[in-house]
Amino acid sequence: MVDAVCISYGGELDDMRNLPGYKNLITTCQEHGVEVIESMLGLTGVINIGKGALTAAYCKEGPLKLA
Repeated sequence: MVDAVCISYGGELDDMRNLPGYKNLITTCQEHGVEVIESMLGLTGVINIGKGALTAAYCKEGPLKLA
């Protein structure tokens, strides 16, 4: 397993990349060695949550230490 954040967006990925704070998230992940995986939200998610929805999942082996 690797430290990774998977971000899914209900729309074009370029729109997601232009959201406020997104560049800061990517920079913070890079500084801490966390891989970022971007994907389009599945059709079911878009239908149930709505266009423009953003979901995130974090995966790390071992316990999570919050600063």
